[in-house]
Amino acid sequence: MLKDDPELAVARDENSETALHVLARKPSICSSKNQDKDQQNNMLHLAAKLPHLSRIGIVPGAALQMQRELLWFKEIEKIVLPSFREKKNLKGQTPQELFTQEHGELLKSGEQWMKNTANSCILVATIITTIIFASVFNVPGGNDSSKRLPIHLKETWFQVFVI
Repeated sequence: MLKDDPELAVARDENSETALHVLARKPSICSSKNQDKDQQNNMLHLAAKLPHLSRIGIVPGAALQMQRELLWFKEIEKIVLPSFREKKNLKGQTPQELFTQEHGELLKSGEQWMKNTANSCILVATIITTIIFASVFNVPGGNDSSKRLPIHLKETWFQVFVI
């Protein structure tokens, strides 16, 4: 149904609820029995699963991908029945435990991405600091050798530059 009309996922009723909000309160709809894997998962377990790589790749950077996944999980957690939050599947996993297991590699990639980004920012900050430090000691126009004062000291634009 959502494949045919994706706008149904965001359409809201008179209570400002989406179809997902309504479905999340119906235990029979929110549980799935997967015969192949023999697990009983509720809607929160399904939200905890790592999506296909093509779906994750929408957002650049592993840390931002992890943030998006966590936000999705937390949103589903808000709308499901409270009992679903601690319900275990047939493997004995709560939705939170399944999320942690499924997203372990993405978490490691996100940490590495953040470290690389921080290193790049530190490099840029160091270059900028070096340039600023050098400009503090080099006055535009130079100094008058006899008075040891800046040549443009009395000019307005120079005072604006100093400030």
